Amino acid sequence: MRKLKRSIIEIALAFSYILINQSNATGEILESSNANIEKWQKIAAKDIQRAQEIIKEAHPASLDYSNQDFHNWLYAGYEKALIYAQKSKSKDQAWAALNFYTTGFMDEHLRVWRDSPNTVDLHWVGWNMEYRNEKFLVVSAAENWPKELPKIGDEVVSCDGLAIIDYLKRDIAPFVDRRVGLTNTLNKLAKYITEEQPKNTLWNSSRSINCEFKTPAGSRKTLEMHWEKKSNNQEIKNSIILRKGIRQIEPHIYWIHISNFMLDAKDHLDFEALLNKIRMLSSADAVVLDTRGNSGGNSLIGTRLIYALLKESMPAQENSTALWRISSQAKATLESHRHSAMQTEGSDSFIYKFLSDLIESMKLASIRGENFVEQISTSIEKDEHSAKNTRPFKGKIVLITDSNCGSSCLNFVDEVMQIPGTLHVGNTTSADTRYTDVATVALPSGAKLWVPLKVWIGRRRQDNIPYVPEIAFDGDLNDTNALQAWILDSILPHAKAIGMP
Repeated sequence: MRKLKRSIIEIALAFSYILINQSNATGEILESSNANIEKWQKIAAKDIQRAQEIIKEAHPASLDYSNQDFHNWLYAGYEKALIYAQKSKSKDQAWAALNFYTTGFMDEHLRVWRDSPNTVDLHWVGWNMEYRNEKFLVVSAAENWPKELPKIGDEVVSCDGLAIIDYLKRDIAPFVDRRVGLTNTLNKLAKYITEEQPKNTLWNSSRSINCEFKTPAGSRKTLEMHWEKKSNNQEIKNSIILRKGIRQIEPHIYWIHISNFMLDAKDHLDFEALLNKIRMLSSADAVVLDTRGNSGGNSLIGTRLIYALLKESMPAQENSTALWRISSQAKATLESHRHSAMQTEGSDSFIYKFLSDLIESMKLASIRGENFVEQISTSIEKDEHSAKNTRPFKGKIVLITDSNCGSSCLNFVDEVMQIPGTLHVGNTTSADTRYTDVATVALPSGAKLWVPLKVWIGRRRQDNIPYVPEIAFDGDLNDTNALQAWILDSILPHAKAIGMP
């Protein structure tokens, strides 16, 4: 009997010991979890605070008090973003809180990004959509999938009972891009419904459960979404294909690929060779300028290309003035650009001399206590000695754009559209604001902030207004063969030589 009592007591003590340990372990887990949450809240707040400081220090609009929208968001948006920071419970939510602040400025040149491995597994639902003709249409689908998929060409009506445009505005745009009036933005946002974006996470997961589709014939069907991991991402359509070079597609008709304004040393050699070929197109009947895939870079690349084609008949640049905000970020950025120009093009290049003059002007203006320095003229004529002995091109010009065209690509479109008779076709471009030329500044978490350094005064193109082509291409703009046939059969016969009324 005594042994039995002892056994019962020992069991009770052991059970109590287990309960105490479990309680301690649970407490430690909760304490660790709370500490982790607090860590991400602090990281988000510090990043947002530093982002605001940098914008105040370097952005031209921070000294322009007539830009009320900018100043309202600079401060009111800051407070709203800090509320998100205080609610952050993870790394992803800390990132979303920071994005919430920067997207509120409605400027593609003011945003944040972070490094992440390219080998990150990507989950998707087996199909993708794009915004075409005021509808969200299925444009690609996996060949093999465990669940039924929509057909290419089907309209995506809603997901989880919410119209697609409302879904984008509510759950995705505030953390990615709020400019929902742009086709480029809608296509960017739509990817979040069908693909997880590990490099740019949202506040909450956007994994849809079911979506409703409408066939071209008008019938409707609701399908359950099945998410799968695709580590190689081979089945996911990439709509951007960079092309380069020049080719003759028919006698006296030339197609010039202009998909890259961000050139390295090898690219610069190829570009100089391209310019030499363009200078010899004086007697061509037509030139097609294909900017598909071009999202910007160095604006002088586009200016030099146009001058190589038109020589002295190149239209004068628009009557606008570029002012650089003087800041430590601007000085460091220009010095970095000049160093890159030395490495890729040499000290005798036009861009190196241009940057050197601008840096010197900024130093002198800074000594005088000024806040801005005017950008010197970027006249390209002195840089094109070999063009003097060739006649300017006088034929037809067709300009092709897609929704990726932004920043310096838009500057190129500005210049091309000043040429009388140019015919613009393809898709509507992206858009930017008058604030351009960015610095990349590190935030406390290691994330990077893009902040504009320059403002255009008197720019003809208004903020966030895209170029809409005179004739839109209704097919897949990435299908070069179909696009080329369309240009030859339906566009060039109706185009006029430049300069003709």
